Amino acid sequence: MQSVNLLMIKPVGNCCNLSCSYCYVINESDHAAQLSQMSVGTLEQTIKATVPCRPTPIMLWSGGEPLLASIHFFEKVLTLQKKILSKTHVINSIQTNGTLLNDAWIKVFKEANFQIGISWDGFKSRLRRTERNECTSIDVFEKIKQCRSADLDIGVIMVISQDNLCNIENSLIGLYELGVRNVLLKPYNNKKTDGHSLMPEEYAQLMCRLLDLWLSVGDKDWKVEHLASFVRALRGERPTSCEFANSCHTFLTVQHNGDVTTCDFMGDSTALGNVSDNTIPEICEREAYIRFRDCASSIPSECYDCKWTSFCRGGCLHYRLPINSVDQCWGLHSLCEAQKQIFDYCSRRLSV
Repeated sequence: MQSVNLLMIKPVGNCCNLSCSYCYVINESDHAAQLSQMSVGTLEQTIKATVPCRPTPIMLWSGGEPLLASIHFFEKVLTLQKKILSKTHVINSIQTNGTLLNDAWIKVFKEANFQIGISWDGFKSRLRRTERNECTSIDVFEKIKQCRSADLDIGVIMVISQDNLCNIENSLIGLYELGVRNVLLKPYNNKKTDGHSLMPEEYAQLMCRLLDLWLSVGDKDWKVEHLASFVRALRGERPTSCEFANSCHTFLTVQHNGDVTTCDFMGDSTALGNVSDNTIPEICEREAYIRFRDCASSIPSECYDCKWTSFCRGGCLHYRLPINSVDQCWGLHSLCEAQKQIFDYCSRRLSV
């Protein structure tokens, strides 16, 4: 039976209350449309579809903006999990832009032991804006502080772009001083020139500077990805980031209508099945899933002779161009040269 480690569930599909400049899933119709909210029936089928999974995958509630689904919806989530999964240990995680967080939400998440990921690009970020073009940077940082005051289990995802490239260090230190010990840095590297994308050299230089900062702090509990995975890989340990685990096939998405698709970060909405017809393990036995799994596990021919292939494993499919040839499904990582520079620098700094 195929193991699925994480199930991303999108209770309102791509609907969002922000209009971020670099968003890879939202389009104008998503903002204009009424909420495409998951029905209680589909929610119940989604939870039932995980029953045969061993262990039960982490349920990551995402979007769009999942808090648009309402507190009542998530209270129903907890009720159905308790009813259907009985005594099974369930890990709930939620990825939010943070703008809708308040005392009521924090109370629910605290009592239900939710893991919370908040999208925040730093003090100087101007790209995460409301539909009225209002900057959300300071407001969301205050929400992060509010969550920390409530002792919630939170992490922060920061998209690195031209907009915040020069302020990442200050923002990271600000989070660290606040007690946030889990940060994921995601480079923005659009396939088309849009003025926000990072060049490989810029990304490499930044990550090398951040490695120096991270090592100088010397706190083993401070996990900054992908630095932590770079270091773990070089030390012969299992990377904590999915990007270096070659495990794209173990992350699936359930859309608001019950369709099961690949990892949402890939931007591929091709349905592999639907929770109303199949359980997750049954979907993983279907030809469409098997074809994707085999293709996702392949690496570009350019990687065959690279000394870092055993560490990066080709990288996240989001950053790789599809090829769809007979023997190769995705092309080279768009930040490949940067990854090599970062690995080289890590190796020298750690004397590996």
